[in-house]
Formats: sequence, C-alpha cells, structure tokens
Amino acid sequence: MAQGQLQAYLLDHKDPINDISVLVTNGYLPDNKCPDGTSVAIEDGKVVAAPNAGNGNN
Repeated sequence: MAQGQLQAYLLDHKDPINDISVLVTNGYLPDNKCPDGTSVAIEDGKVVAAPNAGNGNN
C-alpha cells in the first residue's frame, strides 16, 4: 500500500521525496507504520521496512 501511495504522490506532485512523513502530512498514508507495526521509510525511491524509522533513533 505505501509504495502505491508514494507513486500516487509522485504523479500528483512531480516531486521526488525522501521522507515518509511527507506522505503522512499530505494525507497519502495514515501514519508511517505497516499494519503489523513495522515502521517504513523511503530509500532510493522505494518504501522499505525500517525498524527505527520515525522513532528518533535513525
């Protein structure tokens, strides 16, 4: 889901991003976590699992 929302953002804004919080702030995602609680981040233009993303430890 998050990868699809990243693609939707890119289609809408034509502006690559490196911070998952941009998707949250703009309403593309409800938060920066998967349903299982794993945090996600954007790395090299792709959404990836990032256990420390968004909790101040990265």
